[in-house]
Amino acid sequence: MSFLDQLGGKVADMAGKAVGKAGDATNVIKLNSMISDEEKKINNSYCQIGRIYVSLHQNDYEGEFDGLIASIRESTQKVEEWRRQIQDIKGVQRCPNCGGEVASGAAFCSQCGAPMPKAQPVPAYNAEEYIKCVKCGAMLKKGTKFCMSCGTPVGMTQPTPGPAAEADTGEAAEPAEKVCPSCGSKLEADATFCTECGAQL
Repeated sequence: MSFLDQLGGKVADMAGKAVGKAGDATNVIKLNSMISDEEKKINNSYCQIGRIYVSLHQNDYEGEFDGLIASIRESTQKVEEWRRQIQDIKGVQRCPNCGGEVASGAAFCSQCGAPMPKAQPVPAYNAEEYIKCVKCGAMLKKGTKFCMSCGTPVGMTQPTPGPAAEADTGEAAEPAEKVCPSCGSKLEADATFCTECGAQL
């Protein structure tokens, strides 16, 4: 066999190996993409399972879910409050029938014609039921873990002053806050978990 024939054979062999490696790389990329797609499906399924569980067990869930469900509720309250603030800035309200934006004070929805609910008068805040955020001054219902206006943990808030707070009952007052044994954060007296590190109390 001549030298040129040998050289040609080697070149053809190298070319075949290069094509094989390129095909392998393409297959690896394809398989990795398929794996990524399936992992996304798995994660979406986990999210759906969580949503269904919370919707079915809002009041009778296991204790292991205390921190997570409380966090979901707090974040939901924040989102709703911020959406209301956006609507106030824009001077609109949401139609309860179609969800469209309607000018504040309008009697009917301009998109579906449904009657709009009349604005309810702002209730007077009862010092026994509400506390005041020390950072922004917003009034919060007792039991709220975070201020819905500024996000400050409610453990940093103080009860609003009132006759009930000033009256001397002669009994030892309950502690207004407790300290997390894990991270040292100050928390509300009836907190069941730490709002900073999530430790169960």
